Amino acid sequence: MARINYIFSAPRGSVDNLTFSNWKATNYVKKKIQTNKSNTPAQAKVRTAFSAAVSVIQPINALIKKGFALYSKNQSEYNAAVAHVIKNAVTPDLQIDYTKILISRGGKILPLQNPTVNAATDSLSVSWEDNSNESGNSNPTDKTLFCVINTSKNESSFAIDAAERHEESQSFALPSHWETGDQLHIYIGLTSQKDISTSQYIGAFSLS
Repeated sequence: MARINYIFSAPRGSVDNLTFSNWKATNYVKKKIQTNKSNTPAQAKVRTAFSAAVSVIQPINALIKKGFALYSKNQSEYNAAVAHVIKNAVTPDLQIDYTKILISRGGKILPLQNPTVNAATDSLSVSWEDNSNESGNSNPTDKTLFCVINTSKNESSFAIDAAERHEESQSFALPSHWETGDQLHIYIGLTSQKDISTSQYIGAFSLS
């Protein structure tokens, strides 16, 4: 694929085996890839890893659009997040290491200090310490990005701009059909008007 500049309007669509497109004000041309129907072990492994990553990221795509906004210059936020999962969170036996999932990938914002979670049957309570005076890259009004992945039900729930750093806590209602024994993985990140923090994995919990 190549980037190209036009004096006049750029073409769109396909000509022979070339496809012209535009992404974020940049024109691209790429050669069509012929369908590969072979199924070598290596190709099957790549497809399985991709499917595993998509199964995590697709349900939280609305959250990812904000959390990965700094990493989408040459690709979408969704693709950036999927690529991160494939590279960092898919294990050699093609399972997901949920401790390596990111819901946001930052910049310079200082992450929350000592975040902890209390889990109940129908809600979570998250608390932390206000560390907004420790760095010029942290502000009392930084807002949280929060995500819960339920691996028992293969579902996720999340909140965007749910609380501010200075509040030191937030409550999060869980879907009513989640039940005792469900295994949850909890993540939290921060955003400001211009920046994003790399999210933190708070831990794994079993609903009780």
